[in-house]
Amino acid sequence: YNEFKSTNRVVLILETYNAPQVKGVISQCELFIGARTHATIAAYSTTVPTLVLGYSVKAKGIARDLFGDEKGLVLPVNEIDDENTLISAFNDLYERKDQLKQTLIDVLPSYIQIALSAVKHLKPLL
Repeated sequence: YNEFKSTNRVVLILETYNAPQVKGVISQCELFIGARTHATIAAYSTTVPTLVLGYSVKAKGIARDLFGDEKGLVLPVNEIDDENTLISAFNDLYERKDQLKQTLIDVLPSYIQIALSAVKHLKPLL
């Protein structure tokens, strides 16, 4: 943080926020790198291009659902063998950020409708 704070491109958040507040902070990002599923879903759902440091099949599955493929979107933690691996993945994300954002804008409405449809079918079972 100290190395980049003068650029105003990196922000250190010291306060404790609840989940909706964290999602609000994430939604203000141009890009997001995350390892926790709920944080990456918060980024996706607010159309923030995201690199997931994946440790589970969930990360790959969500990326496939949204983008058709997880390549360049999920970086398994066990494949990060030096800083260049992460830097390269970030650079790839940065180069594709506009395309990825547009994909999220295009795909999310139908994705949300599918989720709402599931709720509609499950509600009578309660």
